[in-house]
Amino acid sequence: MSADDAAIGVNGRTAVVTALLAIGTGSVVRTATLVPRAALGAAGYSVPARLERMLAPSGRARRAWYGLALVALLAGMLVLPGALATLAG
Repeated sequence: MSADDAAIGVNGRTAVVTALLAIGTGSVVRTATLVPRAALGAAGYSVPARLERMLAPSGRARRAWYGLALVALLAGMLVLPGALATLAG
């Protein structure tokens, strides 16, 4: 995924999305170097996930929410054994 981010930084989001759509749909892509057809087919399975990630990048609020959820989950995992031991008697 960091390769996608680097490509976006160099070529722009539209160019990378267009290239991924071409890979995913099997359209002819004219490049300066030849890419084996098998390589494009092997990359095609992950294209929808990569496109979704690029078209809806996570913002600061989303990352903060995930961080908060992770902290809450870890706190629950630390407290739960003690609470269960207290309840068990």
